[in-house]
Amino acid sequence: MFTELAVIPIYSKTDTERVELRISRDVYFRYYLRFGKAYLDNFDGEGVWRPTTEGATLPLTIDTAQKLMLALCSLLDFAEAKGLIDAGFKQTIRNWQVSNS
Repeated sequence: MFTELAVIPIYSKTDTERVELRISRDVYFRYYLRFGKAYLDNFDGEGVWRPTTEGATLPLTIDTAQKLMLALCSLLDFAEAKGLIDAGFKQTIRNWQVSNS
């Protein structure tokens, strides 16, 4: 049994399908990070996003969190070098760096 702690939508393919990041905890207080597809389940009329089997789940430890942060920084560096990041997003990153230093 998992407890969902955070669900972060990343990309919406359609109104009923998206890619998301889920952070969850099991009954032994082990944390997991899941990156994968989800679909909108309207069966009970409530409209709940449920994960599909398409995706990857990683144990969330200090080591994996550090490696994911390094990968994200590398991705942002690549995107900035290729001119894929607009000026507004660059300013958001700079503001975040100043406030966290």
